[in-house]
Amino acid sequence: KLIVAYTHNKCKTLKEMDKVTRAVQEGVNVLIWVFIRFDITEDKDIENNDKSKGVKVIIGQDVNNFRQYKQKLVSMGFDNIKHLTAFGGWNGNHLPAGFSAENLYEAFQEFNLEFFSEDNTPLFDGIDWDLEGHDNLQSPTNVFSKECLDQMVDFTKLAREDGYIVTMAPPESYLDITTKEFSRYVNLTDTIMTDEKEPWHPEFSYHGRNVYAYLLAKTSFHFVFLQFYESYSHANFWIKERKVSPGDFLVNYVETLLQQKESFFVDFESCDDDPPNKIDLKSQNVKFNVNDLVFGFGNSWTKNNKKAVFFPAEEIGDAFQRLNKTHGRTPRGVGFWVVEEEGNGDLFYTGELKNALSGMSNNCYQTDFEKDEQQSQMK
Repeated sequence: KLIVAYTHNKCKTLKEMDKVTRAVQEGVNVLIWVFIRFDITEDKDIENNDKSKGVKVIIGQDVNNFRQYKQKLVSMGFDNIKHLTAFGGWNGNHLPAGFSAENLYEAFQEFNLEFFSEDNTPLFDGIDWDLEGHDNLQSPTNVFSKECLDQMVDFTKLAREDGYIVTMAPPESYLDITTKEFSRYVNLTDTIMTDEKEPWHPEFSYHGRNVYAYLLAKTSFHFVFLQFYESYSHANFWIKERKVSPGDFLVNYVETLLQQKESFFVDFESCDDDPPNKIDLKSQNVKFNVNDLVFGFGNSWTKNNKKAVFFPAEEIGDAFQRLNKTHGRTPRGVGFWVVEEEGNGDLFYTGELKNALSGMSNNCYQTDFEKDEQQSQMK
């Protein structure tokens, strides 16, 4: 099974990588390094007095140290680790307007292939879409333009054609199998109601309505890391308010998906925006295969956190065992935010997750990635 971990380590020195290394040693097999973005550049043709705009990649990590660290992991026997880089993040950039997906992908390729490792591999094995909203409710990044969504879709297709791993990491409300509602906005209040028929946390205005379903309806991804640690998520409501056990919540989630034939209906046509943001999709069942699902949890920082909910590893393991026994189907794996919190409160989540998933098959992870790589090499 996959154990995915996000890290915001900047690779300033190789001496500061201990937590990342321990996470890998304890079972993490996909590392997602945050964050990467595109910056707009301006090139001036002095002779013709002409200006043209382009884009370049900006990354948070020290590239040379990161490359050395990858090689160190290989020398330690961890040559199977996949390294992805994530776009977006909370308060982070969306994709720049006015550029095609081809423009953006070309800039990413130029950057990623410039730093080949000694084993002739690119800097990153793929990318993760983690575009979200902003603290400022009036920020333009609290709404996804249709252009941005289409850039993400087309970039994904180009990257997958070249053998890259492409994933997405929506907060729970951005990909919600319990509702048909759709909106490009992510500064909304949730519609879930308490026993007193009152909205649950109406003061919190940072939820979405299935905006990532647009991506899933248009293309495919290697896995979907679903953020159950979103503030005031449905997971939080059911576990803390309704006293459902974390294990039962996870089983119920997967069983709902199975009962819906691994899809959920989204009313895209209810989005009545005018061009250029008019959604060009018919309302439809969006395919969401259980094999593509990675449960996304928070580690120690979610303990005793009012906004987020903590999932103990033993509850997660119990859910996997029950699903496997009852249905012969389990999610692709698990993951967490964030490596830098490992060890806080004496919780080393990676090792606990590894133990909880012991005995679960790893085959689909290897086969899927290898298949894409083989198809790319045949071109």
